[in-house]
Amino acid sequence: MGKMNKTTFAYKTRDSETASICVSQKQKFTSQNNNGVVWFLFENSEACEAIISAHINGELNVISKDLTNAMHEIKKIILRQKYND
Repeated sequence: MGKMNKTTFAYKTRDSETASICVSQKQKFTSQNNNGVVWFLFENSEACEAIISAHINGELNVISKDLTNAMHEIKKIILRQKYND
């Protein structure tokens, strides 16, 4: 994911499953590596919190292809940052 200019990232997680769920719901994000830990930073905290809450409560409808694509994207980011540092 490319860097986004002048954006405040309000929702932060290092959990790849949480990140994948938010990405599958089209949430804009970037990532950063802090001492070997990859963090995923999302723009819209309220939306991400609502998405994760709906997921935890079994109320989130997810298109399986979107979730699978998001999981692959997050995995690639983790691996790229692991081997580029």
